[in-house]
Amino acid sequence: MKSRNLLRLWTWFALSLIAGVSIALANAPLRATAAGGELSTLPCPTAITARDNPSFQALPGAKAYFGDYAGGMYRFEVPDGWNGALVLVMHGTNFGTTMSFGGGSNVFAARPELREYFIEHGFAWGASTYKCNGYMPGIGLTDTALLRPLFQELTGKAPSRHYLVGSSMGGFQTHLAMHEFPTLFDGALAMCAINSVTWDFQVAAGAAAEYITGLRFSDPATVASTQNQMVAITGLPGSLTQKGIQFASVLINISGGPRPFAMEGLALPFATASTSYQFNMSGGVLAGSTTVASLTRGNAGWKYSIAPGLGLTAAELDANVRRVSPNPALWQVFPETRPLDGMIERPVLTLHTTGDMVVPISNQQVLQRAVDAAGRSDLLVQRIIRAPGHCTFSGQEQVQAFGDLVTWVVAGVRPEGDNVLGDLSDAGRKFTNPLRPGDPGGIQAPSSPQ
Repeated sequence: MKSRNLLRLWTWFALSLIAGVSIALANAPLRATAAGGELSTLPCPTAITARDNPSFQALPGAKAYFGDYAGGMYRFEVPDGWNGALVLVMHGTNFGTTMSFGGGSNVFAARPELREYFIEHGFAWGASTYKCNGYMPGIGLTDTALLRPLFQELTGKAPSRHYLVGSSMGGFQTHLAMHEFPTLFDGALAMCAINSVTWDFQVAAGAAAEYITGLRFSDPATVASTQNQMVAITGLPGSLTQKGIQFASVLINISGGPRPFAMEGLALPFATASTSYQFNMSGGVLAGSTTVASLTRGNAGWKYSIAPGLGLTAAELDANVRRVSPNPALWQVFPETRPLDGMIERPVLTLHTTGDMVVPISNQQVLQRAVDAAGRSDLLVQRIIRAPGHCTFSGQEQVQAFGDLVTWVVAGVRPEGDNVLGDLSDAGRKFTNPLRPGDPGGIQAPSSPQ
């Protein structure tokens, strides 16, 4: 099946002619072939030095398949009463150099209900480790697409329908698949999905942090130390100074606006000891990083917003923050770095939590606008979940979303969704199940230090 946007490979010589861009040979594009077409992808950044065991125990009434293939390691689980549909599940970013299925080798990121639903209702599922780790959505997608022919080769079964499910980076891979290979899958569920807007938001947030604290990111090697100096000025959620409250308000307002659990989302841990609040003091791009990822991000044209009465205005921020422009020529080389154009052709359902301040809900707002502009609004349904944190969906929320997606694909019944472009101050009551402790949470940053 042919990709809508079959991209020709640019040579290294052509890349070197892009004005003002210096890119190491290691960042030259790869041409990855997947079922349905080809995609120019960023190459693997880090060598794999350790591997998990791909074996796993099938649920009762199902058979497990696992092993090695060109995309890393694979797992398939096929119920005895297979309904003919195959679901490919894509995990988020892996850190380190161990090849695994994500989330400590748990494909479903501690949500067994979705797997149980698949087997109970006759769906086979498959997943890949991907051949490398890091934020590599192009490779993650193409390695996952290669599971389609592998499934038939191993099982001797030809699926009648293919579904795609992904979270975080895997959620972006889901959107990328539905744009670059628009008829390869019959329907897709994208959860807490990253896209290019995530990284532009990080640049915008970092520029705000510079202006509010009076510090400046000057060298990629010293970003972490500059962030620590910034935190000494702003404090952290729970003990914010006035400047800290200003920064928290900016983060909330430029990431989708006041909404349940947004302030709580800023206080949750991310990665190791860092917090979402400090994580959003992003400085690599502003400090002059020349990686392809950095060169495709920016805050040029970004409109700032902040709650009134905090001693700082949006107009002041717009006039004074440092601006960085992305290089659109690189967007044409690497589809995984460019804004989505909304030209989907099959049903897509999304889930996003209100309090995700790592991948904020503004990602879904930008996706909705792109799909609307492309005239494909009937193919996108978005749901809002009232919860703090990144990808913190309940099993019930995921199961309902996938079941509704299948009904949409099979019976043509478009499910209900939420208006991500509306007032989000009390959003998400329709599909949140169950309501989280402390609901409705904070809808804006506090107006004075805690």
